[in-house]
Amino acid sequence: FIDVVLSHLEACGVSFPEGARAQSDNGSEFIGSWQSRHQSAFTQTVQSFKNLQHTTIPPKAHTWQADVETAHRLIEDEFYRVESFSSNFEFNRKATQYALYFNIARPNSHKQNKSPWHIIHERDPTIHPKIATLPTFNLDLLWKFKLENNSQRGYDLIQYPYLAIRLTNSHIEKKRNPSMTRAQKLYTILCGIFISALIVAEITGSKLIQHSVSENWVFILTMGTIPFPITFLVTDLINEYYGKPGIRFVTLLGMVLIGFVYVILFIDMSIPAAAISPVSDAQFNAVFGQSSRIILGSVTAYLIGQFIDIQIFHTIRKHTGEKWLWLRATGSTFVSQLIDSFVVLFIAFSNTLSFEQIMTIGATNYIYKFVIAIILTPVIYLTHAMIDRYLGVSESHTMIAQSVEK
Repeated sequence: FIDVVLSHLEACGVSFPEGARAQSDNGSEFIGSWQSRHQSAFTQTVQSFKNLQHTTIPPKAHTWQADVETAHRLIEDEFYRVESFSSNFEFNRKATQYALYFNIARPNSHKQNKSPWHIIHERDPTIHPKIATLPTFNLDLLWKFKLENNSQRGYDLIQYPYLAIRLTNSHIEKKRNPSMTRAQKLYTILCGIFISALIVAEITGSKLIQHSVSENWVFILTMGTIPFPITFLVTDLINEYYGKPGIRFVTLLGMVLIGFVYVILFIDMSIPAAAISPVSDAQFNAVFGQSSRIILGSVTAYLIGQFIDIQIFHTIRKHTGEKWLWLRATGSTFVSQLIDSFVVLFIAFSNTLSFEQIMTIGATNYIYKFVIAIILTPVIYLTHAMIDRYLGVSESHTMIAQSVEK
């Protein structure tokens, strides 16, 4: 552990001048056994760094470590007693989020309401900010690695074979009883909703519907516009929490499954209907044969539109951070659907409708999607709040911050 900490300090530009000290209390985890003739592993590690010496506080000088003990109590009260963890992965994510908050942003009333980073920066403005971003790590794994690569064992550590067996059995037990984290469950649910809405939109897209706003203003839409708003909503949520890799994966998965549906429909249309079938070949092919053209056009428009949506969403996000969710959600939809609305119609209906009719339907489709995107804005915020509550505020903010980096 001390090796990781000291290496982190060196990587951040902290130098150890002659006579520099690393101070600890007199616990056996630091000084080893009182009867030992050799320096403890902790002391040896500290003094392996140039100019650095290990010293301990005087016996019974309890107030010398007041800052350390206070930090332990704060972490216990603010983190361990508040949060819950379903897996090591979830613990690491929440611990990292809290550590960043504690080191960089949390004001300490006993330190003039300054955070550790503010205090360090005042003392030495040249130190790099990453000094406050030491990542969390699993001490059990460090122990296991150390024991596997060293025949000696440290003071107060269980002998190697027993500890190795316990660690191995624990790992096997976890494999026997795997559990999904809430973030994994959420992604699976969002992917399922997205794919379902996408496939339904493709299958039903051959039917045209109309709505008369006035005597001279008639909306003509494809039936596929009904489930498509769901894909807008889910796309924005996956973008928000899982970043570009998450939405690109579901986009490509959607394309593959659209192609899979096309192949199944092609096979189905090539098989003659039975004499007693209530749906004839002509009826079946009239519906799904047209769907095949729509699927071809939609795959093209879908890929173009989705990747434009992803790029615009994250471009806006880089300039706005976590603020203005409505702008990146609606802004990306407005641009991507302008392309999607016309490309799919030209490919799907170019042999059955005139250019003027296609342009009219494309314009009404786009206006409809434009209006729906605005109407969905409160729904996006509501769903966002529900997801934050499901994941936990700490986990949610960590995922959002990491999705920007991705």
